[in-house]
Parts: sequence; structure tokens; C-alpha cells
Amino acid sequence: MFNYSALAAKARASYGRLLTKEDYEELIEKKSVGEIAHYLKTETHYKAILSNVDENKVHRGQLENIIKSDIMREYEKFLKFTFGDARKFLKSTYKKYETESLKIIFRRLETAGGVMSAEGFLLFLKDKSEVDFHKLLTSKSTAEFITNLKGTEYYDVLRPFVADNTRINLFNIEMVLDMNYFKFLAGSIKKYLKGNDRKPLLDSFGVKTDVLNLLWIYRCKKYFSMPKEIIRSYVLPFNSRIKKETLNELIEAETVEAFANIVAKTRYAKIFERDIDEFFEVNFAEYMYNIHSGLFRKFPLTVSSAVDYIHMKEYELSNIISIIEGIRYGLRPDKIKKYVVGFSL
Repeated sequence: MFNYSALAAKARASYGRLLTKEDYEELIEKKSVGEIAHYLKTETHYKAILSNVDENKVHRGQLENIIKSDIMREYEKFLKFTFGDARKFLKSTYKKYETESLKIIFRRLETAGGVMSAEGFLLFLKDKSEVDFHKLLTSKSTAEFITNLKGTEYYDVLRPFVADNTRINLFNIEMVLDMNYFKFLAGSIKKYLKGNDRKPLLDSFGVKTDVLNLLWIYRCKKYFSMPKEIIRSYVLPFNSRIKKETLNELIEAETVEAFANIVAKTRYAKIFERDIDEFFEVNFAEYMYNIHSGLFRKFPLTVSSAVDYIHMKEYELSNIISIIEGIRYGLRPDKIKKYVVGFSL
């Protein structure tokens, strides 16, 4: 308890600065990116990172990147209050952003033919990674990109795509990177944490991988008609609240309707109850937000307090971006609020 008292106090203080329901109600009524930037700059904790931003000139991409960078500032603050294995674990969670950065660059190569435009979207800080992102951003092809990863774990993970001498599939690469990240995270939790430090993180990790598997199987069946063997090969091997037998039934389901009938008997039925695909992700985010919020309150004097807060912070950033996108596409406030998670607007 003594070891984590300072970390817990920092997490509680940060939690107290998260946007409120009233803040979101104000934001969804704004008419432009400039108005959103002005509100964030003058009425919320984002005033610190937006102090030098001219809200009358900032465009959507710039604003999104600035507020996303706040995650790294939060990590830096928490690292000052941890030591030993807890610090090692917290530092290992950076790999999530490292993985996301690699996926962003791959997507740019696949869709735009170049990656220099991806630089502004890379959240991961170069001094915390073994990856030379500056070198990667000079890549002209995905094969060259993989070659430029030599010396890192990612080269060994992705090298088979080059060795096959076939067209490199972006989908497969992203799945392999995600699988690598989740295996790493599971290993880090078990390696560095124990007792009440380990339990809440394993709980939230298990729930997340459960639902990601459900979403993955659903999409494969509805949109790709993918062979069951391929579906099974990309299922994350970390079942928590879904029995292996049930997971196998879901993979073997012949139709989307059969899949839905099986899911309806699980504790995740609510995520899939609205027959509108776009809201499955929103329902998932809402579900996970509630998981992290509950664990944050239940395990305050553990490293989980910092990790759960970071997740809630990520959802806050996602909410802001959803509102910006909604305004960009001219959605009505009542439509935008459906994409805001963590609050009943």
C-alpha cells in the first residue's frame, strides 16, 4: 500500500480531470474544429498542451495529433511514481503504441504508396523504442519496410512475408502484429506482476481478448467467407469468460444467425444485441470502459490504477475524435452522442 500510495494519488488526480458529461454535451453542440479546440483550450485540462495553438487556424489532423500526444505525457508522469517490476511492466505497455505506429505506416504504404505523411500520426517516442522510425519512414515498399526492421523483434515476426515472395497482405501483417502484441502483454503481466497487481490486469486483458475474438469471428463470417481453419489460426489464445468449446462452436457456426444465437447465450450478448455493425465497436468500447472504471475503483493501490486510468484516457481521446469526425460529416448532435462512450448522453 505504501509503495503505490503516490501512484494511486496521481491516478486519482488525473482521473478527476477527465472530461465530464457536461463537457461532452458542450462539445457535441460545437459547429467546427475551431470551436472544439477553443473549448478544450479554455475549459478543460487540455489547456496545457493547447496553450500555443491558434484555435482559429488549427485543422482536424493537427488537433487530433496534439491531444493524442497527451497520452505519452501521462505515461511519463506515472513512471516517476513506480519502481522495480511495476515500473518494468508500465514501460512494457508502450509496445501498444509501437505496434499501432507500425500498423499506421503499413497502411500508408498499402493505400498511399508512401509513408512520410504518416510521421505526424506516430505516437510512439523514438527514445523508448528499439525501432528506428526515421529509417522506416524512408521505405518505398512494404518489403523494404520489413527489411528496415532488421535488428528488432518485428523483423523476425514479419520476415516470413518476404520469404514467401508473394504479394504482402496488409490484413495478415496487422493480424500478426496484433497477435505478437497480445502475447507480449500476457507475458509481461505474468512476468512482472503478482497478487492484486496481476489480477485486475489479467481480468481486463481476458475480457478484451474474448470480445476481440468474437468481433473477429463475426466479421470473417459476415464479410469474408473465410475458411474456418484461417479463422481459427488468428483467434487470440487467451480465452477468459468464454469456454474453448463455445469458441469452437462460434468458429464452426455456418451462418451469421447461428453465430448470433450462440453469442446470445454468453455474457457478451449485449455487445451484439443491436443489429447494426457500426455500433458493435461502440458497444465494445462502452463495455471495456465500464470494466476499467470498475477496476480503477476496486483496486486503487495497485499498478492497475495507472493502467486503468490510461485506458479511460484513451477512450476520452477517442470520444473527442468521434465528435470531431461527426462535426466534419455534418452529423446532428443526437447522432454524434451515440458514439461517445462512458457516459449516457
